[in-house]
Amino acid sequence: MDRKHSYSTRSCAPGVEIRDWGDGRTSLRILFKYRGVRCRETIRLKATKQNINYAVRRRAEVLGAIERNMFNYPEYFPDSKRARLFGYEESVANRQVTVGTLLTEYLEQIERPLELSTIRGYRKTCEAHLFPMFGNMPLHELTPAVLRRWIGGLTMKLKTVSNILVPLRAIIAQALADGIIDKDPLATIKLSKLLDKHTCKSEHTVDPFNAKEIAAILEAAQAQVKNL
Repeated sequence: MDRKHSYSTRSCAPGVEIRDWGDGRTSLRILFKYRGVRCRETIRLKATKQNINYAVRRRAEVLGAIERNMFNYPEYFPDSKRARLFGYEESVANRQVTVGTLLTEYLEQIERPLELSTIRGYRKTCEAHLFPMFGNMPLHELTPAVLRRWIGGLTMKLKTVSNILVPLRAIIAQALADGIIDKDPLATIKLSKLLDKHTCKSEHTVDPFNAKEIAAILEAAQAQVKNL
């Protein structure tokens, strides 16, 4: 056996092992049971006191998530092959889907049902704002915190920001339907609380009809239109 790749293990804390490699290296491994299966996952850190304490805390997080039925194997161990044992192949693939990929698909999908002017508007919005900011970001990393920071830095009218978010809302809705994500990161976002109160106000001024204009409209209207 190649001694470089051989190792021995020893316990250093409940559910935590030290791996002593043949070439002198050390690493840590945590043990837990998931769906009745004994699992061992390596943490690629040296066996120092600080790292052992980290491994203990990490194991506690895993056990807590399992107990609450909120454990997602790839989220805790994205490089683990064992995740496939529990049917997480699709979940692992979903984590690679980027916002840019979904926006590109969205722009292609709307070419037939929408007017050309609307399509051009959405494409311009994506190219000016969404692709530069989120194009290469995996969708699962598009969290409420990320969105709040981005929106909070915009100096635009509330309506403009709402329009910018239309394509983003569309791909999030589709991703939820397809099972790529299980939560809407925009669900808790309140634009009015994030945008500067001076810059987000609309420039539109209400200009109601005066008495003379109302009389003229009623004079010209007929039948049901006049009743309205």
